Amino acid sequence: NLDRDQGTLIVNALSLAALLGIAYVFLRFGGQFSVSLRRDQDAGRDVGGVERSIEAMAPLPDNLDVIARITDRKLALVSLAQSALIRAVRDNGLLFQRSWTARDAFRRLPHDMDEREALRDLVAAGERVLFGGRNVSEADFQDHLDRIRPLFADTAA
Repeated sequence: NLDRDQGTLIVNALSLAALLGIAYVFLRFGGQFSVSLRRDQDAGRDVGGVERSIEAMAPLPDNLDVIARITDRKLALVSLAQSALIRAVRDNGLLFQRSWTARDAFRRLPHDMDEREALRDLVAAGERVLFGGRNVSEADFQDHLDRIRPLFADTAA
């Protein structure tokens, strides 16, 4: 009887430890989200002078005038892409998941969204800057800015 009680005690202690570990992980990491044009293994790594994570750019500009004044066009394009994607997801009543990449978030947007094509092109251009080290010409930046402008219609732009 004593061995059985000790076995039960050990199983209960291990079960409690596992539950406490799960609770700790949930409380420590749960509820946070970020959207960025990155792969998980690239998080926080600097490529071509552009930091990939939104947290590094906090607060992310939500105003086209502010974004347009960013002189580094690589950073400006990435900021525009991230801000536009966040706005589109929010405006469509979606809640970000921590594990979503920009493509994941974009795929969840309604297919009949007015700015969907412009946003798709902008997100793709942002990925080319981050992952391909591509430069952004002033004309290309202005084109993306003009095409995505309707998404920001409720703020001064």
